[in-house]
Amino acid sequence: MLFTRRDMVYNKGMERKKIGILGGTLDPVHLGHTALLRMAKEQLFLSEAILLPAGDPPHKHCHAMAEDRLAMARLAADGEFTVSDLEVHRKGATYTVDTLRRLHAREKDSELIYIIGADTLGNLVTWREYREVFKLCSFAAARRGGRAEKIPEGARVLWLDGDPPDVSSTRVREIASVRGDLRGMVGDRVAAYIREKGLYLMNVPEAEAENMLRGMLTKHRFRHTLGVRDESERLARIHGLDAAAARVAGLLHDAAKCLPEAEQRRLAEGVADAGEMANPQLLHAPAGMAVARETFGVRDAEILEAIRCHTLGGPEMTGLMLAVFVADFTEPGREDFPGLSEARALAGTDLRAAASKCAELTKKHLQETGCAVHPRVETMLYH
Repeated sequence: MLFTRRDMVYNKGMERKKIGILGGTLDPVHLGHTALLRMAKEQLFLSEAILLPAGDPPHKHCHAMAEDRLAMARLAADGEFTVSDLEVHRKGATYTVDTLRRLHAREKDSELIYIIGADTLGNLVTWREYREVFKLCSFAAARRGGRAEKIPEGARVLWLDGDPPDVSSTRVREIASVRGDLRGMVGDRVAAYIREKGLYLMNVPEAEAENMLRGMLTKHRFRHTLGVRDESERLARIHGLDAAAARVAGLLHDAAKCLPEAEQRRLAEGVADAGEMANPQLLHAPAGMAVARETFGVRDAEILEAIRCHTLGGPEMTGLMLAVFVADFTEPGREDFPGLSEARALAGTDLRAAASKCAELTKKHLQETGCAVHPRVETMLYH
């Protein structure tokens, strides 16, 4: 059923309260979402306009935790819209039909209008109990570019005038994954939140990545991993580096450490140099770079390179790479040995000097145990 706006002209004395709801994963909320909600609020004379982040949607994978998506929605709303945590705090899979029932129970005399993109109309019949959904709410959508969209039987749809910005959450995540410029796609406060929290640097939330690593590593290696994660972030903050990126690199630096040698060798092929390929103890760094990319969806080149060179270093290390290299050597869980306290002290004041000290100690250990010193260790020695 197609409504015109004339069918819903606001009449203070006769019309029920109208509540507009823009739901979905909002992963992340972007300027297209807020523009669409603003259009609905103004054109439909809504009493309340709600951003409603989904909790655990049954058909979609969320890249950010529900709490982060809720926080971003609040930043984007900025007092202009209401933000609901109704779905975020519900346990288990969240379905629109259940949300609408709860809203109806709370707002018995209100009309609910669910605001969607026009491209969603064709998928409405796949929603759980969609016929009941059609009874509980009407829909509002912007017809992008004047295209005709098929309206499912029983759905009540009102077309909004105008086109919201052509932004997609997928594109925002792609740009955020390489720490790109998000201006014109999300609000400034949302962009700052994404950068500070390091959202979308992996294709899973950090808590999920941590659980994955728990199953991939030994208990000892997992404890070390968490220590390097935290120390990488700490050093990055001390030295004015990107703390979120350092945290991700630290978390994933040993992701390949407990894989069978043959698998490490396969993953390292084409990345490792001859010295690394000849020494099984060194394979996990180049292999870890591949795991970070293929399993955890890391696309940022500097994060990948920090993982790649965390054992041996290299001639042109950025501050982020130095932070992870030093953190791997000095993390608090390591047992003390001669020279470690000096390296730890240097880490707080001069990362390059700390890295040189770590390389010096590594070289000394290798020589004492009769092992070859990789040329890249020599590049880390600054005199």
